[in-house]
Amino acid sequence: MKVRYLAAALLVAMLAIAASTASGSTSRGHSTKLVVWLMNDAQSGWPEAVALANRNFKAQHPDVDVDVQYQTWGAHLTKLDAGLAGGDAPDVIELGNSEMSKYMAAGAFKTWCRSAFPNNKTWLQGLTTSAMYNVKLYGVP
Repeated sequence: MKVRYLAAALLVAMLAIAASTASGSTSRGHSTKLVVWLMNDAQSGWPEAVALANRNFKAQHPDVDVDVQYQTWGAHLTKLDAGLAGGDAPDVIELGNSEMSKYMAAGAFKTWCRSAFPNNKTWLQGLTTSAMYNVKLYGVP
């Protein structure tokens, strides 16, 4: 149960940070919609965590809609590549740690400040390293 709350808290933090840079911005300078791609494992394995994260995020950002779209491991990279090329990539995406490198090197991801995540001291170093490129953090393990 604790892991689910931790996952939900992490997702809320990611969404909150992404809200300031997402597409669909208004004249007030913030997003009105976040598109989140999660793998279908999240839909079948931890739907409560996703629902909790969305409720907590909505309570903090009532004017931002979160559109969670579930992807499959076999097709998500092709779909991401097409989205990046066409300017229609998601605002937040779940990727495997071995899939990050080419996107980080290409500058496709926004950099993150590790301190923005309340559980950052509990991250496993090996997974944290996989989310870094040139000493910058591009993902959350």
